[in-house]
Amino acid sequence: MGNQSMHRLAFTVLVTGFIGLSFPDFSQGQATQEVKTSYTAPEREALKAIHTILLGGKVATWLDYEYPLYDPISKLKGRLEDVGFQVVFDPQEAHDALLVIDYAETPSGTFRRLEQGTVVTFHTAVYHPKVGIIMANKFVGQPSEVPAGSVYWDVIGNLEGDPLFFYQTQILKAWVTNQTHASEVLMHMVRRPYTNPSYEEPYEQPGEAFVRRGARMNAIREIGKLNDPQAQETLWELTKVATPEERTVAVQVLGNIGDKSFVPRLSQIAETDQDPNVQHAAQETIRKIGMEQ
Repeated sequence: MGNQSMHRLAFTVLVTGFIGLSFPDFSQGQATQEVKTSYTAPEREALKAIHTILLGGKVATWLDYEYPLYDPISKLKGRLEDVGFQVVFDPQEAHDALLVIDYAETPSGTFRRLEQGTVVTFHTAVYHPKVGIIMANKFVGQPSEVPAGSVYWDVIGNLEGDPLFFYQTQILKAWVTNQTHASEVLMHMVRRPYTNPSYEEPYEQPGEAFVRRGARMNAIREIGKLNDPQAQETLWELTKVATPEERTVAVQVLGNIGDKSFVPRLSQIAETDQDPNVQHAAQETIRKIGMEQ
């Protein structure tokens, strides 16, 4: 059993240069209450001018390691750089905004007797000195009911499989650029084809290609929850151009919507798609829609 006292590592992020801002107490849930959702014209210009982000906060684990096995700092840094931001850790270096994280690994009630039975809570908040809090999120990674392999990495996989977590830097970039909502970002990301068949990115750790595929499929499921014609058109587009695995999920999500007007197009998929799993999913979806009418 690991030492159940928390090993806290506060890495060098003091709020130098941001004095005067009212920082939220993550434990009290204040972050989301103070986020601004509308801006003046000068504030919008200030957001567009964000190029360099000071990244900091605190990381804690209950396990007997000097630092969590999952490295949230490197992961977030890589993804911020991937969308075009520069990242610094020294408050004395020039920066336009501050991204504060509070990452904690605590014992899981489900697998408490296992050393790696862990729940991850990951708070993030982005501040601009002239605008205030522009984005704040809370993400939670829980163990699966029947974990496959390591309980610890199962939890991390579930955290990373949340598309709002996995694509949070793309969502941030779109928000500061032109206040594009997260749902539109998800639709854009699932439309974006991968030229690399392994789905690998330069900063990805082993196994992350699998997590990326899961995040994309969960994004498709999230899109299906939107009562929006654009979202439905995105799903139909995916049934034509996505990977067989993603085409299957898109067909199933269309079935969950349950619109009987979908049946002719689903019938065409059932007859013409080159993948038998997609064909079967379309056939089952047609049956499901018929039973619900």
